[in-house]
Order: sequence, then C-alpha cells, then structure tokens
Amino acid sequence: MLDKRWQDWATLVAGMWFAMAPWALVQGQVDEVVLYNALAVGIALVLFSAGALAKPETWEEVVDFLIGLWAMASPWVLGYSGMYLLTVNAVVVGLVVAVVAAWTAQERGHLIERFEQWRKHGAA
Repeated sequence: MLDKRWQDWATLVAGMWFAMAPWALVQGQVDEVVLYNALAVGIALVLFSAGALAKPETWEEVVDFLIGLWAMASPWVLGYSGMYLLTVNAVVVGLVVAVVAAWTAQERGHLIERFEQWRKHGAA
C-alpha cells in the first residue's frame, strides 16, 4: 500500500508539517491568523490524505490541489509575507501539495475520465 499510495502519504506528512511550522520556524510571537491558517490547512491536508488512503476519489485530489494553491497565496492574502521562513514554507509546501495532487490525478486518470464523462453526458 505504501508504494502505490506514496503521494497520499507525502501529502499527509506535508499537512502535519504545515500545521506545526509556525512553532518550529518562528522563535517569537506569531499572529493568531497565521496559527489558525497553519492549523486549518495542515489538518485539512491530513484529513483529505487519510481519506484518499482509505478510498481514493477524484475530488480529494482536486481539493488537495486547491489547498496547495491557498497555502502558496496565504502569506500575501493574510498579510504575513514579511515573515520570510513562514512565507518560503507556505510556498514550498503549497507547491509540493499542488504538484503532487495534479500529478496523482493525471497519473490515475481521474480527471481525464471525469472530463470525458462530463463531455459525453453533461454537454449533450
């Protein structure tokens, strides 16, 4: 199972790291919004990855991709882009999560299958 689902394990670990990063990377006071964002993003990644490990679904890869995009944008949207380590962490973790999610969806053919189903049935 580990070798076939390594992408979900990698996303799960990335989520755990993202949730802990403000405490691990910053030696001082961090705004609550940064902490809440880290916890929300990290916990969401862990939960969706655990769900994907139990029963892979297309929507989980899409959600992981969107969470990865949010993680990358969050320093600027939430106003903590001046915190260098947390910004770099958010961009790197978000990029890894988004790329792995897109790669996994493409590799497993989920997105292509769904698009083809929609095109045949939804567009008719």
